[in-house]
Amino acid sequence: MPEDRRVAAALRHVAQPRAHEYVAEQLRRLILLRVAAPGDRLPYEQELAALLGVSRATVTQALRRLEQEGLVNVRRGRGGGVFTRRVSTDGDDPAVVSELRGTRDAIVAAAEARAIVEPSLAMLAASRVTHEALARLAGLNDELAAAQGDDHRFMRADTAFHLVVAEASRNVLLLDTVERSRLTLARALEALPDSRAWHARSVSQHGRVLAAIRAGEADAARQAMADHVEESNRAVRLMLATLHP
Repeated sequence: MPEDRRVAAALRHVAQPRAHEYVAEQLRRLILLRVAAPGDRLPYEQELAALLGVSRATVTQALRRLEQEGLVNVRRGRGGGVFTRRVSTDGDDPAVVSELRGTRDAIVAAAEARAIVEPSLAMLAASRVTHEALARLAGLNDELAAAQGDDHRFMRADTAFHLVVAEASRNVLLLDTVERSRLTLARALEALPDSRAWHARSVSQHGRVLAAIRAGEADAARQAMADHVEESNRAVRLMLATLHP
């Protein structure tokens, strides 16, 4: 192949996201990673504009998109503001089924990426973790254990635990992969049938990951995380297999 054709074949069309799409992505991340709880009030539009360094009109456009996605509710007038919405996570809800079916390929890809990356990050964390990160991980696993059927509380602690392990690896590129995978998997993980037994098993698995990282046992940390992620991915695969084609 001539040199110019090889170069042309390697290039990809550049689609530059507009400012409101960046803003929407930032807010979507807060909601899907459960930084903000359902019903929480987000900063006012003018505050969001100042925090993000954009115009208020850009924020308004971003919020309009998130409203269409069912992630926020914008109320006008006294007592108004931007509130996160409680989204259905019921695996029998037709809207949830439709969303999961429509994003099936992305969910499968995210699960595969997670299975490859997260065990390695746990291995790195075992030799690089700080005392502060260990304390955060222990606190988050205590939070998981105390969730007692509160799915939002459980998912928020679960997500944070995995992100702190990734942060403890001190590899920002792989941390970004974990965060992106988690965003893609968020609805699928929440739609999984859960129970006290499932929660207890998850707490135990997180505990094994934490114990290996605390002891500096890299291979044990990798294996503990691999076992935990595989069980979670297996549940996701089974759920996707039950969706109508």
